[in-house]
Amino acid sequence: MFKRPMYDKLLKRLLEPRRFLQVLVGARQTGKTTLVRQALDDIPAASHYATADEPLLKGL
Repeated sequence: MFKRPMYDKLLKRLLEPRRFLQVLVGARQTGKTTLVRQALDDIPAASHYATADEPLLKGL
């Protein structure tokens, strides 16, 4: 599967011993969701993926 150039940087940040919230923003249709899902599949830690398009978040 194709790995975007930003993949290695994101994976490195996700694997840091410090646990910070990671937020990925950018233009539509640029592969952000694919990038995040690929990275989360490759790390051994528990994770939670949330999207701003979630119906429960609309109107906040």
